[in-house]
Amino acid sequence: MNTNTITVPKAEFDFSTFEKARAFIENYAAQTNIVVILVKTTKNKDGSSYRQAFFACKKQGQYNGKKEDAYTTKWTGCLFVVGLNYCKRIKKFVITKLCSEHNHEINPDSRKFSSNIRKFSLNELGMIGELHDNRLRIKDIYVVLASISSKYVHKHDIYNAISRQCQQKLQGLNEIELLLKTLQNDENIMSSIATQPVYNNERDQDGSFIQAIFWAYRSAVFEFAIAKDVLIIDTTYKTNRFSMPMIVVCSINRFRSTYPLAFALVYSEMKEFYSWVLQQLCKTLTILTGDSNVTMIITDQELALMSSISTVFPNTKHQLCIWYIFRNMRKKLKSIDMDEFIKLTSPASKH
Repeated sequence: MNTNTITVPKAEFDFSTFEKARAFIENYAAQTNIVVILVKTTKNKDGSSYRQAFFACKKQGQYNGKKEDAYTTKWTGCLFVVGLNYCKRIKKFVITKLCSEHNHEINPDSRKFSSNIRKFSLNELGMIGELHDNRLRIKDIYVVLASISSKYVHKHDIYNAISRQCQQKLQGLNEIELLLKTLQNDENIMSSIATQPVYNNERDQDGSFIQAIFWAYRSAVFEFAIAKDVLIIDTTYKTNRFSMPMIVVCSINRFRSTYPLAFALVYSEMKEFYSWVLQQLCKTLTILTGDSNVTMIITDQELALMSSISTVFPNTKHQLCIWYIFRNMRKKLKSIDMDEFIKLTSPASKH
């Protein structure tokens, strides 16, 4: 082929439409045996800006003395990048980035990156879902699949597979809608919701803002009714998708095992929310067991929670969690051997 007849793409080439720019680049690629992949597309909502990158390999290299690792490819083993942007000033699509260094056959070893070869089988997708349900992290799932699969496994493919499975479980609902639907339809759950009116808010069609959600398990409450001795209340952080503090209420059964009794998602850690959660707990105990008395409640030194306990459960004894006490002592009294101190002060050492 006479290469003199080929128009080589250059930076600052402009095109009236994106389709013309794409046709020009694909025509050049066909004449030079270049593999072109369209990726990294961004477009503003109003259509004012549009950017498209064409690329074909995954390898760090040098171009004009600079590293090219932002737009790298993995199918051909060398650099080929064309960045196309919409220029408002001239109202045309302009080539703003170009590296067309590609003139050889595709490396056979790089075919493991092919999108067809990378597709997971139904058995692999089922395994990924099962491992994710068992709380394995993506990097751990990657290790498992890489050890048993004959294909090249990519971590981001695992992430995408898990994301698609989660979307299927949501059944077209968002997370909060699915949570509310589950709480409403599960016969083993008693739940309550605290809302606040919202005005002039287009996103909230029902005109209310959810401030707190409380739910308790009937079976756990019935087990707690056998001996209403101890409740353990603590708040967890960054453990849910709603970015809300979660209050966890646990108890201890006759076999000295801890089990969850109730949960609550609250807007913030303020006395009014703690009081509301404890009032719902008191109400639930009264409805299911006929008695809301609790012998003891153990918490950390959360002042708002402690104040709410004294208001809602005035006859209940409050006690600080000894685990938090020892943890703080380790921070403050670093010169003392805390393990030896605990051993000497434990009740067993006095006998």
